[in-house]
Amino acid sequence: TNSDWTLAVSLRGWRDPFEGVDVSDPSWDLGTWKKEGIVDSDPLAAIVGDALQGFTPRLNEVGEFVGLDLSFRFVSLRIGSWGGDLTVEVEEQ
Repeated sequence: TNSDWTLAVSLRGWRDPFEGVDVSDPSWDLGTWKKEGIVDSDPLAAIVGDALQGFTPRLNEVGEFVGLDLSFRFVSLRIGSWGGDLTVEVEEQ
């Protein structure tokens, strides 16, 4: 999310902004993305390898991009920015 709470989408691959930083120090509290296994009972397991069926951008009252709805065969993802934080909601269909 941007500092004005709008959502940003990049056409470039994701680059770890913390690459090379020692995050094992207990004082480190910014958090990082971590890979975790996915189990079949997780609703997101249905989208692994599935094709995107459709998408709908969401705009705020002044036309700024603040969210995106992604539709897959069995799951919809609602991605957005709330209070400057990235939010992801999962809805099984």
